[in-house]
Amino acid sequence: MVRRCDVAVIGGSAAGLAGALQLARQRRSVIVVDDGTPRNAPADHMHGYLGRENAAPQELRAIGREEVRSYGGEVLSGRVLDVRRDGDLFRVELTGGGVLLARRVLVASGIVDDLPEIDGLRERWGQTVIH
Repeated sequence: MVRRCDVAVIGGSAAGLAGALQLARQRRSVIVVDDGTPRNAPADHMHGYLGRENAAPQELRAIGREEVRSYGGEVLSGRVLDVRRDGDLFRVELTGGGVLLARRVLVASGIVDDLPEIDGLRERWGQTVIH
């Protein structure tokens, strides 16, 4: 299925949802694609987000999704496989065969922590060991 939007947002965590919210508030058609693998997934709570101090990361994402939807934005579960130009638009290919045609693309996919092979590090990451 091919869908059109003003902006396709790749990444449905804090940055992607914040960008999508502002765009949707400006009456842009926005579709967020979220593969459900946020960097802060191991953390029980987060700091530094005004009004959400000590909130669980999944709580922030749930609230952000609802706020984006309240302005007409959409959030899709899935993964972006490819982005390329298609004339004046961007063709964003998704898992499951879906395609978005967007005037703009906002990439907010974050970073991935490449942890060294140290016994016990992965299990403690985001809990008692942080970057």
